Amino acid sequence: MKTECERCLIDSNIPGAELKGGICRYCRIHDKLEKRYPISHKHLLKLSEKVKKSGKRRKYDCLIGISGGCDSSWLLHIVVKFLKLRPLVIHFDNRWNTKQAESNMRKMVDALNVDFVRYQLNKKMYDKLNRAFFEASVSDVDIPNDMAMLAIFKIVAKQYKIKYIFNGHSFRTEGTTPLGWTYMDAKYIQSVYSSRWGGKLEGFPLLTFWKQLKWGLSGIKEVRPLYFVPMKKKTAKMILAKKYCWEDYGGHHLENKYTAFVASYFLPRKFGIDKRIIEYSALIRSGQMTKSEAKKKLEKKPYLTKGILREIRETYPDIDIVMQKPVVDYHFFDTYHKLFRKYRWLIWLAMKFCLLPETFYLKYTRRSE
Repeated sequence: MKTECERCLIDSNIPGAELKGGICRYCRIHDKLEKRYPISHKHLLKLSEKVKKSGKRRKYDCLIGISGGCDSSWLLHIVVKFLKLRPLVIHFDNRWNTKQAESNMRKMVDALNVDFVRYQLNKKMYDKLNRAFFEASVSDVDIPNDMAMLAIFKIVAKQYKIKYIFNGHSFRTEGTTPLGWTYMDAKYIQSVYSSRWGGKLEGFPLLTFWKQLKWGLSGIKEVRPLYFVPMKKKTAKMILAKKYCWEDYGGHHLENKYTAFVASYFLPRKFGIDKRIIEYSALIRSGQMTKSEAKKKLEKKPYLTKGILREIRETYPDIDIVMQKPVVDYHFFDTYHKLFRKYRWLIWLAMKFCLLPETFYLKYTRRSE
């Protein structure tokens, strides 16, 4: 019988829920992060001073990835307008951007007068990799996008001698996705690709476990400034719209056609995974939404336009066949998961020195999963 967390929408059927005293593990993670990363102007300014010092006599203080979505746009606004930093803005273009996302990026970059670089991968190779993930029948079909982005950010940071990469994630508005819903690592990507096409994946920036630590030892740190900022989604969107004519695109993950398809169609219909539960639960914990409001929103099916579905079918013509295939777990493929758990102490040290995010440590090094 399904039991629901007393605070949020997480229930006992969701991987890693671990309800204790009526409260789920993800609420406990939230509370731990709240204590460690309080909303604090003082902490934010202290971070800013460190970043300015590291960028002294260099062209850029930090590197910021932007997607045209709310979180990355809000981060860019704060970094330039309030912290007075000099960021290099980067976008990994998977060729599935919506018109709103493209417009939002252009407006903000122009208005804030920041340097902007766009990176793309070979489309044929990238489509083959995505197709391999679809045909593998796993739920992690959007991780090539995230892994490529992480690797490219590291490469560009080293190229421009930038010591700080700013990540726009906020646990107060996005939460923590269960490992059983989304698993990612470079070995997993290679394994899925090889299972379909054979051989080694060429032309894709694989960020291996040891390479990740090597980048960290070079002095490049990843930080999440929004952990110290009172991130209110509605307020942020209103300010962005007023100052930059920024346009809302409809919801989390929907600024990109590919991620919109995955979150709104592929995951709910094939796996019964609704990632809005994670987002809404985070908003409930941070007092931005009530539980009853969240449940009313969940009554509506995830939104996806017919145009996006048509484009996906044109690029991946076997997608409807894939939707009918039996579900496969990520454990079926080669991963670094055992290595992450074996070197838990090393990842803990990497987290302490901002070489890896704390959520990575909390999710990937647990021996019970």
